[in-house]
Amino acid sequence: MNNIDSYKEYIQDSIINHLERLMGNDEVDDVNLWEKYESRGLTPKKDSVYRSVLHAMMVPYYKM
Repeated sequence: MNNIDSYKEYIQDSIINHLERLMGNDEVDDVNLWEKYESRGLTPKKDSVYRSVLHAMMVPYYKM
């Protein structure tokens, strides 16, 4: 898995899933971020690539 894929997965788990639940979608998974990322040292750096991927994934939510 390359960096962009890992960024997308992390953003999905840590941000997008929460937004989906707030909007009433109870079918999204609740991920334990500590177990999946932090305890294994897989939390991505918040660099410019991360911010770019985050913005791209958030565009549909900005429009709402």
